[in-house]
Amino acid sequence: MEDSLHSSSSPDATIQANPSTKVTPDSSSPVLVEDEPAPLWLSKAAYFFRLGITIFLAITCFFLWSCSATGGMTWRDATQVFSREQVGALLIENSTLTQPNDEQIDRVRAVAIEDVVVLNFNQLELCGTGGCLYAIYDKSGSNAFLKTYLQPNLPPNIPLIAAAGQSLNNHPCLQIHQVESETAVKQFLLCNTGGHYSVTNQIERVLKDKD
Repeated sequence: MEDSLHSSSSPDATIQANPSTKVTPDSSSPVLVEDEPAPLWLSKAAYFFRLGITIFLAITCFFLWSCSATGGMTWRDATQVFSREQVGALLIENSTLTQPNDEQIDRVRAVAIEDVVVLNFNQLELCGTGGCLYAIYDKSGSNAFLKTYLQPNLPPNIPLIAAAGQSLNNHPCLQIHQVESETAVKQFLLCNTGGHYSVTNQIERVLKDKD
């Protein structure tokens, strides 16, 4: 903004843009003095104040993300989400089974969230030292976004998988928790990054102090 606007009608009439200066139409109008620059300490204080606000907002957003999960999802029989024949086909696709029996099909668990389905195959044959097999499919069950092994044993009130309350590429993001140590769990944020799910963020959550 310009410091002043000059009227073309009279060379003696000047309208100052500085609202803090009282303007009078006669020759006794005060002489305007340019504002002095702020002291160096004040400029530094303002800078660190803005920096502090920025850091505080960033930490707050990160904390809100870490606490935004809607809680553990409720597992149910996969046959309530897909047909029995389709659950059997998914078992064959993800294991060495060639003809799953009714008991094996009934053990498969699933949970649907928006347009994806998380499958817990829940088979001893699909568990090992790395954990047990879980998969994320689209609602048709024809497209797998992710297949991974997870350790299902977690402390009380810590869900293995939870809805993250946000989305990416029109698909919901998920939180996965895994034991990191006796006193902490690792929380992973998984989002659809273009045709598949991958880890987009992770934090460590401390459960308790060491004795």
